[in-house]
Parts: sequence; structure tokens; C-alpha cells
Amino acid sequence: MASEEQPNPSKAEATAAVAAPNSGGPPASNTAVSSSTADIFSLDDLDKIIEAEDPEFKKELDLLKNQKIELSEDMQGLGISSDDDDEHLTKDEGESALIKSRQRLANFFRDRIQRAQMFARAKSGSLKSGLFAFFERSKKYVRHDVPDRFRFYKSQALKAAVAIKTVWLQFKALSRKQKLAIAFMSLAAISSLFVLSKTLTGHWLPHYQDSLPRSLANGAAFVRSFEKKDELQDLFLAFPEVEYQVLLKKVVVNLRPSASTGPNPMGTFELYIGVDSQDTAVEVKDRERELVDIVQRSIETFSYDDLATLIGKSRMKEVVRDHINRILNQGRVFHIYFSNFIIYNGS
Repeated sequence: MASEEQPNPSKAEATAAVAAPNSGGPPASNTAVSSSTADIFSLDDLDKIIEAEDPEFKKELDLLKNQKIELSEDMQGLGISSDDDDEHLTKDEGESALIKSRQRLANFFRDRIQRAQMFARAKSGSLKSGLFAFFERSKKYVRHDVPDRFRFYKSQALKAAVAIKTVWLQFKALSRKQKLAIAFMSLAAISSLFVLSKTLTGHWLPHYQDSLPRSLANGAAFVRSFEKKDELQDLFLAFPEVEYQVLLKKVVVNLRPSASTGPNPMGTFELYIGVDSQDTAVEVKDRERELVDIVQRSIETFSYDDLATLIGKSRMKEVVRDHINRILNQGRVFHIYFSNFIIYNGS
């Protein structure tokens, strides 16, 4: 109990230390502050006291703080990380990290330069070897190939000279009439070639001026070329119309024999003719017997082997359609459809 009534010296000293600045006593920097005082004041209060007592010292602290912030931003830009549990790096540690990053960058460029130098040395070596091989081939060509070619052409020229001399001696041995005949034939041949060249080039014949326009390309706003047939469309299919169909019943045809068939192959067909209008359908119906004969004459040009394939059937449809279109007075046949298609090899 007696200990509770005794005054606390440390607390009294702390109170006196706090009251000293307000009472005009000695500066706070000369006053002894115990550890319990640091627990009582916050950092903001301490900054205020320092700013009130020594403004110049406060400016120096703020300047150091700003330099520390700028140094941390530079370190973050360079990719230098720090642990969250540690305090911020000091100025010296940041400068050392910056120096290390610059050294890594210099090492990177130094490595790339060394690689480029090695590549250049390798390429220069290969170029040197290629040039050496080229000079060796050129030397070989000059020493061996050129003399051989010269001797070859010289021998050929000598042979040609001997042949010309032989022909000339033979010409001199001919009679005068034979010489005149040869000279006349040579002159006639040269004259004929001259006249033919002038005639074909149109120098001596009158030029034919065609006044009719053969193309609209000169007056057109633009000219377009079509390279593929797939880009073109048939004129009669560009404007679709209702298709009328006419039936031709039981068309019997003798097919051409082949090595794989008997002597009398046959075919029986029933087909529909698709036309462009009702008037064309009426004409096809009225001329049915004539069209049956046209179909028979068209199909009998095919063999059993031709009609046994899909390509042969398609080709037969095109031939029948084209033959019918040639004899129609009006309209056009679009398609040929087979409802019955029976072929017999005749064996």
C-alpha cells in the first residue's frame, strides 16, 4: 500500500518535458525524454514539434523523404522487387541495385555483339571459301575449257571451209549451161522469198478497212477479263424461267459393239425433254416422231462401255440436247432427264 502512495518520478519528468515548450523553457531537443514518452506521442505529433522548433531540419527530412520516394519509383521501373516485410531500401541500396541492372543490360548487349561478331566471322569464312572455289573454277575453265573450245571451233571452221571449197570446185567443173541454170534458180528463189515477205506483211496488197465495230472495249467505261469458266453463266440460264417437260416413251437403240460386248448391244430408254416455254413444248410434242429419230441417231454413236459410266451418260445427254436444239424452230432445250435407262451388252 505504501508503494501506491509514492509519486512516479518518470511520469513527473515526462510531464515536465511536455510542458517545457509551452512555458518558454529550454528547447525540446535538450530535454531528456524517456521511452514512455515515445509511446505517448504519435509520429505526426513528433513532426509538428520538430517543425515548430527547427524548420530547417524539417525541410531536410522532407527532402530526404522525397529522394527516397523517387529512388523507390526508379527501382520499380527497373523491375527490382523488395519484400513486403522489410523496410524500404535506403538510397545506397537503391543505387547499387540500379548499377547492377545497368551491368546486366550491358552484359546483354555485349553478348549480342559477340554473337553478331561470331556470325560475321562464319559468314566471311564461307564467303571466302566460295570465292576461292569460284576462282579455282575460273582458272580451270581458262586453262582447259577455253583451249578445248577453241580447238573444237577451229576444227569445225576448217571442215566448213573444206566443204565450201569442195562445192566451189564442183561448181567450177560444171558446164556453162548448168552454171547459168543454178544461178537462175538461186535468183528465182531469192525473188520469190522477197515477194512472199512483202505480200504477207501487207506492203503490196491493198489494206482491208473494216468499218464495223468488232469490240466495245474502246468505248467501255471498264474492261474485265474472266480467267475461269466458272465465273461465266450461260445466257439462257441467266434469266430463269419455268421449265416445261415432254415425255418420249420407249426409245430403242442399237449400240456400237466393243471388245467387251456381244455383236448386238442394245439400249431402251424413256426420257423427258425439258424446254424453255410452252410453245417449245407444243413443237416438241408435234414433232415427236422426228425427235425420236434424232434421239436414236444420237445415242447409237455410243458404245455399251461408254454408257456404262457416269461420264458417258452425261456426254450422251449433251449430244442429244445439242442435236434437238439444231432442228427446233423456236425455243431451246435445257435438260434431258431419263426415267428409264436400260442397256444390254448383247452377249
